Amino acid sequence: MNATQSETFDGKLLDITVTVSTRQTAWVLVYPNIFGTTRLYSVPHEELAERGYTVVEYHPRAHGRSTGTMEMHHAIKDLYRFLAGQDFFRLPVFVVAHSAGCNAVLQLNRTLLKVQRYVFVQPVFDFKESMLYMYSAGTYGDFIAALSRFTPDPSRLERTLRSPSWLDPREWQDRGLREEINSFSVNGFELGTFLEDFYIPSHHTKPLFASIADRTTVLVTENDRWYPPSSIRTVASETGAVLEEVSSARDHFFTGGWPTVWERVGGLMALEELF
Repeated sequence: MNATQSETFDGKLLDITVTVSTRQTAWVLVYPNIFGTTRLYSVPHEELAERGYTVVEYHPRAHGRSTGTMEMHHAIKDLYRFLAGQDFFRLPVFVVAHSAGCNAVLQLNRTLLKVQRYVFVQPVFDFKESMLYMYSAGTYGDFIAALSRFTPDPSRLERTLRSPSWLDPREWQDRGLREEINSFSVNGFELGTFLEDFYIPSHHTKPLFASIADRTTVLVTENDRWYPPSSIRTVASETGAVLEEVSSARDHFFTGGWPTVWERVGGLMALEELF
């Protein structure tokens, strides 16, 4: 395994782990959930390398040990820059993405990436839909807890975002929420900028999923406090994507389910090797 730190165009450090296969006939892109790390995914580096897959575990800004503020356009641009520098665009890729990582992957330029197959783990197709679900399910506190490392005053953040009305672009703008929330952000992360980038435009990617559904396996659990499982099932049903429930996965983060994910990935790779 080779731990690689890559620098972005504006001087931020990216936490990227690359496990090189000596054969290197293809590669695997592993893209984590929002603020998550692929180190929790039990990635079977050696087994994948033996199959000829070089593994790239990508941590966008503010994920893993990467620095900076998470914004979708930066996440995609940074990834392109890294892949071009490593000459990965010439090789076929097998994509394994989790949660918000699926949303980001759907926004990649597929003329650049030669994708064999996608495995989407508990995908989030729309960030506003995710947020509204958390308000209705009473799990809004999970969201505040996840953001608490970026502010010394989580209670103020909770009060500011207590009503879902902040998701309305006009209210967000009229209240000057980006500037207000940035003013009590820490650790080099502009929390207001992140919220505006992800939740005001929403990044609605369900229409994009239809174009890759025939090459996608969706793995889900019913125990999700972040995104409605019914929405994932509806998208898979409407597009004809393969959907499988992983009974060992206990939550949105797929705790306990990752060995099954990689077992399924191995089976799909075996199918690819037949062609």
